[in-house]
Amino acid sequence: MFNIKFLRLHVFLLVFLISSFSVPAEETPENYYLNLFYDGKNLSFGNVSREAVFGIYNVEVLSLGGVVIEKSEFVLMDNLSQTFKVIVPYSEEGMLLNIYYPNKTLMFYTDISVYAGEEYQNISGEEKEIKIQNIVSSRMNETYTKELEEKQKTTEKWFTVLIVATIIIVGIPVLYVWIFKKPRKKQ
Repeated sequence: MFNIKFLRLHVFLLVFLISSFSVPAEETPENYYLNLFYDGKNLSFGNVSREAVFGIYNVEVLSLGGVVIEKSEFVLMDNLSQTFKVIVPYSEEGMLLNIYYPNKTLMFYTDISVYAGEEYQNISGEEKEIKIQNIVSSRMNETYTKELEEKQKTTEKWFTVLIVATIIIVGIPVLYVWIFKKPRKKQ
């Protein structure tokens, strides 16, 4: 009744069934994929949208200690509406993902700790949130400082232009009066 072909078929089916019901080990992603939308004026990431300028944007993956683990970049060059995907290498230690304007100020950030490795998943939510907020606050302070420095440089340039213009506007008439209208000595 039981021949070899029948037995092989049953063994094959048994192995197939066992393998189909076993749970594969959870795979970690090889990359983070960021879906961005540019409407010609604003760049959107998720539900957040910010005014964008042309240039090279940097993307960083940070650890819970605020250390940059992975970097990537993308270029925004034209006014056309477009949806595009930015690929950033995956890291088990990755907790925060930041996107920076071309002038290196923070544009977007997002918590990516759900993709972290097992040893980083065991950190309490409260501790993780506090550390992420500290990192974001630090980056926002850097951004605010850079923006203030840029405004100060712009103000200094305009102040210099204003002083030069004042000297020219006031100086030329004074020089004219001094040279051509000063009283002459009678001989």
